[in-house]
Amino acid sequence: MGMTTIRYDLDARSTQAAGLRVADVWRTLAEAAEEWDRLLKRFSIPVRFVAGPGMGSRAECLVQFAPGEVVRDLAGRPGAEGVHVLRHGFSKIYFSKETRWRPVGSWAFWRSALLPGMLHELGHVLRVPHSPIKGFIMHPDWPPAARRIGGDEGLEYGLYLREVVT
Repeated sequence: MGMTTIRYDLDARSTQAAGLRVADVWRTLAEAAEEWDRLLKRFSIPVRFVAGPGMGSRAECLVQFAPGEVVRDLAGRPGAEGVHVLRHGFSKIYFSKETRWRPVGSWAFWRSALLPGMLHELGHVLRVPHSPIKGFIMHPDWPPAARRIGGDEGLEYGLYLREVVT
């Protein structure tokens, strides 16, 4: 099986409308993609995330700030547990623009709140389902602070992805 590339982009207009700096959110999105890439590489899973600035809907994964938070397919159907980039070729990730991601304080503080959400939603893009284990990134109520995917959690996701992707 050859390498599968998932190109991702960030909708700048919706990001600015949510009151966020595009460069800050891009760095956070890239950090989330790199974290999944480390796990994919560790388990020899032939999938990688690649930044595609300016690609818009030509990217396999488009992140936008809009009402609600969900992974959707190209037709706009919710897909957190069933419609994913690896099966259908395109996903949109919506983060709620009503959430006050950065009302006060430094970006470093708000990045720690946004990063777990990006890690969680990119996991769904990879077809990782919700985890029943509280504190794991893929739990429906993801952890409130940024961190790496490692230990038992990394093992769970890596073994799952190795089975469903390869």
